Amino acid sequence: MCTKGRLLVFIIIFVLLSLLEARTPVSRQATFLEVFHNGVVEVQATGRYVSDLGSPSRRRDDIRRNGESNAIVDARLSAIYFLLHSGPAPLLRDGEDRMRFQTRGLFVYEPHNLTRYITFEDARSTNVNVANDNQSISLVRTLRIDRERLFRELQNAMVIGSDVELGAIGQSMRDEPGTEVIEVPVAVEEPEVVELPVVVETPPVVIEEPVHTITDAERAIERAIASISVTGSRMERTIARSVRTLIKDMPLNAEIFVLSISSNDEDESMTVIDGIISRLFSVRRYTGYRVVERERMAAIRSELNLRASSETDEASDVSLGEMTGAEIMITGRLTGRGNQRMLTLNATNVRTTELVAHSRERVN
Repeated sequence: MCTKGRLLVFIIIFVLLSLLEARTPVSRQATFLEVFHNGVVEVQATGRYVSDLGSPSRRRDDIRRNGESNAIVDARLSAIYFLLHSGPAPLLRDGEDRMRFQTRGLFVYEPHNLTRYITFEDARSTNVNVANDNQSISLVRTLRIDRERLFRELQNAMVIGSDVELGAIGQSMRDEPGTEVIEVPVAVEEPEVVELPVVVETPPVVIEEPVHTITDAERAIERAIASISVTGSRMERTIARSVRTLIKDMPLNAEIFVLSISSNDEDESMTVIDGIISRLFSVRRYTGYRVVERERMAAIRSELNLRASSETDEASDVSLGEMTGAEIMITGRLTGRGNQRMLTLNATNVRTTELVAHSRERVN
């Protein structure tokens, strides 16, 4: 009976460890960059994806189609893993915390939770490297993680004790839990008292630099940018990067219409317009954007007897914007050939004709 009980315990532990391994990152590599006053930590995390499909040709095709998106997900997991297990002041302090995490804390690796902890993600990956005969890919991603939120949720799940305080990033060994510093008494000899003239020095004037506080608007923009995934075809990834760039400078709660994208291929122009509209619409809960539908644009364009290309003059564009009631007008063009193709987008204030945002991305 005892033997069966031990076997059952062994099986349970093996299943839990296997589950943890399946849900943790592949690379588990990250570097601490900066900590912000609100508990947000910026790190550079490495993501890695190795295809395990059958033949070498299938694995290469998998890397080409899905490698980058899967490596990005692994980088996000690596950033969370870094704050949990390593780096300065890890959230899981000892073996007991890590054991409780295996049974109660795996929810932090769920995809829908990752988006809640990540407050900002750089639109571009660096150090992208396809290796092993094009059967694996690695990249580096810069992310900001809400460390305080992660800590509190682990406390609520009873992974970390409710009486444990969140340790400061970069604290010394003296402040680390479980480290005791014993001060050795030193014999002190009474010094001879010598009276010296008192010199009064004027204290230097210290000019404190203003501390930048992240506003609700900046946080909303960061979350909107992080929610746009740079995945899919080359054109889809280019559109995603371009929209991320525009969002940084466009005003919140604006009504936006995408006027035109000039290209030698009309179908491709419509694809780009639809892609921009789709991504702007997807971030409306963060930005408050209201996007004019393409069908409504076409009806107004017909009323003004304007051509569907971007060759309309500026006055016609402004008239079209005024009729829609929109505040921001987006225009663009696709230029170049082959690997030199570029997508350029401009966001203009309809009332002042001022350029408020601009992006230029290579189609890759």
